[in-house]
Amino acid sequence: MIQFNIQWSKALLSELDREIYAHFFAVVRGQKIVYIGNANGETLRTLLESTLASPDFHGGKTEIYLGRIREYGTRRIPAETIEGLHQLLVYARKPRLNRRGKLRYNGLANLRVTNSGCELLPYNVRAENRIVFLSMKNAAKMRYQPGIAG
Repeated sequence: MIQFNIQWSKALLSELDREIYAHFFAVVRGQKIVYIGNANGETLRTLLESTLASPDFHGGKTEIYLGRIREYGTRRIPAETIEGLHQLLVYARKPRLNRRGKLRYNGLANLRVTNSGCELLPYNVRAENRIVFLSMKNAAKMRYQPGIAG
């Protein structure tokens, strides 16, 4: 089982140019995640502005959370692993505006994600043989602790 820890933090739209090391972003509307994006290799401002330009975001309060993979060391994370993590997060929450990956998980097998910092995400999500398991605890109540997989 490949284990990843993702630390989520709330972003300020005015500070997006300084946010350069996020792997994922989540768009929150009210008390629901409405979109989860893969930010790997893209400019966050461009990704978010195109996402937020959707008619679904006019009026009302929208918040952005940025997700960063922690404790992976200096090795580069393969693009297919990032995509597998993205698919796992989308399948776990089924955001309204994501078009693919909500009905069936087609990502990597034997993958585990521990989230912290965003109460709308489950603390643990794991895929074993293409079956996805979610923890009942939410990620906001947990603090990121290096070396602890949860």
